Amino acid sequence: MSTPSIPPAAGTALAIVRVASPWYAPDALITRIFRRSIGDYEPIHELQRKLYTLSEDRRYGGIYLWSGMARMQAHFSPEWAQRVRERRGSDPNVRLWHAPFVLAGPSALRGRPVGARSFYEAHAAATLTLFPRPQADAAPARLAELYDALDGLAWAAVLCSEAGHIGMLHVWSAEASADGLTSSRWLAQAQREFGSAAHERYRVPVWMGPG
Repeated sequence: MSTPSIPPAAGTALAIVRVASPWYAPDALITRIFRRSIGDYEPIHELQRKLYTLSEDRRYGGIYLWSGMARMQAHFSPEWAQRVRERRGSDPNVRLWHAPFVLAGPSALRGRPVGARSFYEAHAAATLTLFPRPQADAAPARLAELYDALDGLAWAAVLCSEAGHIGMLHVWSAEASADGLTSSRWLAQAQREFGSAAHERYRVPVWMGPG
């Protein structure tokens, strides 16, 4: 396991949004909708990164890395949720997290440019690992210490909630690279210290921000 240079704890925050896909909408159509929406997000200076996501359970959405919790909460307001409900016909599921550590990986996300800082046909993936039991205040820093810069990893973020739950988001340059997480030494050690983890996996056909 590599020993990363852990950056100071930051005030960044991360949101995971999921919405049920219409039964008639194939993934290719949803990806085109993603691309058309890029202009709505690129001007938001506080939005550092956005991953447009698709999952096997027919839900689409996004993973948003923000410069601060307050700005993120202001964006995902009740008015925003109402607009999603009216436009998409389904209530959005929104989870908000503090992201005190954002860690670089050895790979970079690649794709075809669209917009000023966005790309598509990335064939990237994201995995979310969550530990269900509340942890001590020092747990996020410990999770960052365990970080392993795995092959194919672009970046990762340590997550923590107000209730003390922790987890980590891994962002991969290719879907096949994500397969290495389940057998990694990082996961084995993290589960020894924090208990059995639950996993979510997303395809990332479009993304915005640094790779």
